[in-house]
Amino acid sequence: MEVAPEFGLPHEPRPYHGLIFRLDQLTELVDTYGLPRSEPDENYTGYELRTAEKYVEVQLWSDEPIRAYVS
Repeated sequence: MEVAPEFGLPHEPRPYHGLIFRLDQLTELVDTYGLPRSEPDENYTGYELRTAEKYVEVQLWSDEPIRAYVS
C-alpha cells in the first residue's frame, strides 16, 4: 500500500508498484520479479511493522462476463 508511510507503516517501493500491466506481460513480469512469497507467519508479533507483499492484484476489464446482465 502506497499509503503505508502516512500511517507509520513500513513500505518498500518496488519498480512495478503503481503501474498497470496487460495479461500478455505477466510472464515477463514474473520472470523478472518473481511471485510474492506467501510463507505462513509463525509469529504475528510485530506483523504490522513488517512489509507485506503476498498477492498480485488482478482487474479484469471486459464486459464479456457480465454482457447478459448489461442492457
